[in-house]
Amino acid sequence: FRAWEAAAAGLPGLLAARNVRTVVSELPTTPAPSVWIAALQGDERRLERAYSLLSFLSHSFVWGEEPTATALPRQLAVPWCAVAEETPLKRRPVLTYASFNLFNWRRIDPAAPVALGNTARSLNFLGGQDEEWFSAVHVAIEARAGEAVVAAAEAQRLSVGLATPAEAVGGRGGPASPA
Repeated sequence: FRAWEAAAAGLPGLLAARNVRTVVSELPTTPAPSVWIAALQGDERRLERAYSLLSFLSHSFVWGEEPTATALPRQLAVPWCAVAEETPLKRRPVLTYASFNLFNWRRIDPAAPVALGNTARSLNFLGGQDEEWFSAVHVAIEARAGEAVVAAAEAQRLSVGLATPAEAVGGRGGPASPA
């Protein structure tokens, strides 16, 4: 991961200089996925990080210079396909909303709530305030939406007399319904 992390950390400068393909071409070729993918299984956080890194690097490789690339080098294509297959939803190798926004932020103050002004992106293409705020707004909306889902499940639980919130969202083997 270190080589992917280092290359991705430099993306804003590499894209501005139109030099991302040179750096990506110098990334080491990974061993066969069977050798290293087992280390990621069961660790969703690391799996998502690998997927995000490879997504940002791959999209930068394709779109970051003229002419647009029509193929990825082996050192991106092989691990990206392998990691995508291991994600919980068996995603395709493409930059998704989840990898661009939902798995691409951190709290500035870990003790403070997720809110505008308290999140920062982990990976950027060009960086800058516009890219930061585009994602910050989405992260804040998703955080509030999560609270709404929990409240809706609790309201349903109370309205039908279920014992747990999991039952309120269908945890009894099917949709929840009044007895």
